[in-house]
Amino acid sequence: MKKFYFVFLLVSFSFVNAGFGQVSQTIQLNLGWNIYSTYISPADNSVTSVFSPVVQDLIIVKDENGLVYWPGASLNTIGTLTVGKAYFIKMSSPQDITIYGNLVDGNTPLNLPSGWSLLGILKTAPVPVEQLLSPVLPDVWMVKDGGGHVYYPAWQLNQIVNVQPGSGYQLYMMNAGIISYLPILITTVVTNISQISALGGGVITTDGGNPITARGVCWNTSGNPTIYDNVTNDGVGAGTFTSNLTGLNPQINYFVRAYATNSAGTFYGNEVSFISFLNSCPGVGTVNDYDGNTYHSVLIGNQCWMLENMKTTHYSDGSSLVEGTDAGNISGDNTTKYWFDYPGFYTSNSLSYKDNYGLLYTWAAVMNGASTSNASPSGVQGICPSGWHVPSDAEMTTLTNFAGGVTVAGAKLKETGYEHWYYPNSGASNLFGFTAMPGGYRDMFGAYINANSYGYLWTSTESDTNNAWFRYTGFNYQNIYRSSFVKYAGFSVRCLLDYTTQTSQP
Repeated sequence: MKKFYFVFLLVSFSFVNAGFGQVSQTIQLNLGWNIYSTYISPADNSVTSVFSPVVQDLIIVKDENGLVYWPGASLNTIGTLTVGKAYFIKMSSPQDITIYGNLVDGNTPLNLPSGWSLLGILKTAPVPVEQLLSPVLPDVWMVKDGGGHVYYPAWQLNQIVNVQPGSGYQLYMMNAGIISYLPILITTVVTNISQISALGGGVITTDGGNPITARGVCWNTSGNPTIYDNVTNDGVGAGTFTSNLTGLNPQINYFVRAYATNSAGTFYGNEVSFISFLNSCPGVGTVNDYDGNTYHSVLIGNQCWMLENMKTTHYSDGSSLVEGTDAGNISGDNTTKYWFDYPGFYTSNSLSYKDNYGLLYTWAAVMNGASTSNASPSGVQGICPSGWHVPSDAEMTTLTNFAGGVTVAGAKLKETGYEHWYYPNSGASNLFGFTAMPGGYRDMFGAYINANSYGYLWTSTESDTNNAWFRYTGFNYQNIYRSSFVKYAGFSVRCLLDYTTQTSQP
C-alpha cells in the first residue's frame, strides 16, 4: 500500500471561455503542498510547458507512482501530464496558474486502480463526492482532499461534501473500477434462436448518473449495429432486460448490440453474433448414407433439399461405385459409375475436400441405371439415400424460380463469406439456407478444375444421348445458369426428399 505524508492546502479555481473554441481554467496554487488537476487539455501537455508560468516558484510536481518534475534538480521523469489525473505540487510561494486549451468531456470515464491513487476532477462545477463516486461506491474505502478532510463511506463520514474543479483527491479503492458518467452496459448472449426470431437483451450496470430513458437491442447483418438499424425498445432504467428479435431470415449471420439512452446520448454494449436456424423440413431430422455420412435438410418453397453435397461411395443397398480419382482419360465412357475426390486440394480448415464439398460423380454414377427423367418429383433414387431422389431439370427450375429467377438465384443460394468461395462471392446471401458450395468439376481427361470458383450440380435429365442438364453458379456473379455437358464429367449432386410441403418465400 502506498502511503502519503504531506500536508495540503485547498486549491481554488475559475473557469473562463477564452474564445476561438478554447477555454481556460485558473487554479490557485497555495504555499506548500497542493493536489492539482484540470479539465482542460492544452495543446502542449508536457509538464514543463503547463507549469512554465510558475516555474520560478515551483519546487516539485509528483504523480501517484513516484515520478517527478523537479526543476531545481533538472529532473523530469513525468514528461507528459495525463488528462483526468491529479498531481502533488509543492510551491515556494502562492501563485495562480491559467491553463488554456480544449475542454475535456466531463463524461469521460476514469479508470481507478485498486489501492491508493490520485483522482482528478473533470467537472467544471462542484459535484457531491457521493454522486461522483456512485458507480464505484461499494469499492471506495476512503477519499482525502488537500486540506485533511475525508470521505469514509463505511463510517458514514463525509467532511469533503463536494469535490472541486482544479483540485485532486487521494482515493483508496478496495477493488479496481471505472467512474463513468455514461451508461455501462453488456450485451447478453442470444438464445432461443429459430428461423425467424431470437431472444437477446442486455445488462445496464450503471446509468452514469443520468436516468436511462430508452434501452433495448439493435441488430444488422454487417456489424456495429445502431438504433438506426433493426431495433427493440425494452423499457427504461438500469438493470437487466430481455429483447425479442423478430423478422429474421433463416441461416443468416446477425450482429447484435445492446443500447442505452440517457441525457448524454445513446451508448452501446459489446457486439455478439448468431446465425438464425435453417428452415428445416417438418418431421425431417438428419439422414445418413450407406457410408455413414450425415446430411441435414432445408425447406425451400415446397421442396425439401439436402443441405450438403453427396459424399457417398456406395448406393443405399451397399453396392459400390468405382473410384475414378486417378482414372485419367475417360472420354466416351457413359456407363462406368465413377466417383472422384479432388486430389491435392488445399482447404483453409482441417477438413478434407470431401468433408467441405462432397465428392464428384459421373452421370452414370448419379443415376445408377435409371432412365432420364424430367418429372416432378423425378422418381430417380440413384445415388441418394432411401426416401430421397436426384432432382430433375424441372425441379431445378422450380428452385431457381423460387429463389428469384436466374439473375439472382445464385446469390441467394450460395454460402456466404470467403472460407470456401473466392472473393468477391458476388451478392451471396444464402437467403434460404441452401449453402451452395464451389466444388469445381473433373473433366473427361482427368483434370480437376474451378474448386472455390464454381459449383456444378447434376440433374436426372439428359439433353441428348451423351449429355445431361446441370446448374452452376460462380464466385463473380449472382446468376444461376442452366447448361448441359458430357455425362462422363464429374459434378456434385444434391438430393431432394420424395414428399413436398408448401411454405411461402421470405
